[in-house]
Amino acid sequence: MRLLQRLLLPLAVALGLIVPLAATSLPAAATDPRPTTLKLSLSYGDHVGETFYVNVVVRGPDNEPVTGDVVFTGITDGTPVALSPAGVINLNGVASSNAPVAVTATYLGNAEYAGSSASGETKPLRTPYLTGEPTIAKVGPMLTLTLTMSAHAKNFVGAPLAGVPVVFTLFGPANSVPPGPAQKDPSIEVCRAVTDAEGLATCKGSGLLGSLLSILTGGWAAWDDGTLQSIGHHTKLPVIGQ
Repeated sequence: MRLLQRLLLPLAVALGLIVPLAATSLPAAATDPRPTTLKLSLSYGDHVGETFYVNVVVRGPDNEPVTGDVVFTGITDGTPVALSPAGVINLNGVASSNAPVAVTATYLGNAEYAGSSASGETKPLRTPYLTGEPTIAKVGPMLTLTLTMSAHAKNFVGAPLAGVPVVFTLFGPANSVPPGPAQKDPSIEVCRAVTDAEGLATCKGSGLLGSLLSILTGGWAAWDDGTLQSIGHHTKLPVIGQ
């Protein structure tokens, strides 16, 4: 009998320990929200009254689009804006002054994804407005022309802009599209230059004497680079100067 008790006692103790452990076992830990990346970009908004554009893209850790709401400061009234199924939001606003417009976008997250945020601002008074100087032409051997073309670039408030790429052409574009792949008009490029600290771009090129009529009716100075968000700004050059 005592032998049987000795055999059963350890078994009873073991069973007694197992039951409480099973009763107090903890549930599996909840999965942490996955991290996200919010990319914010702003374009245009050069001066008071001009429209600027805001683009937001929110992605998960595997570059997958996410859903949920984004709250903005600097644009909208603070009401959350829902991401599209592609994880994108596009908004536009109007610059209230010539100062930069600061925008912050905050993704609020959801049950699966954590929130994220980014900030940026518009870059005003960088759009170049061109004013042409008289073209100077000299007739050389073989009836060729040496042309000197010049233009000033200023911003919306009249301050000179340095570093603006300008292309000078004959038969200037008639549809506000600068010379290049998108230009279907038969413009003839004479030369290119970049504005200096005073906002002046000037360069020389050669043309046929047969182009004189085009010069007398005015060449064109057109900004031809999209880096300053101003494709299409151009000016007609005055007639030949002596």
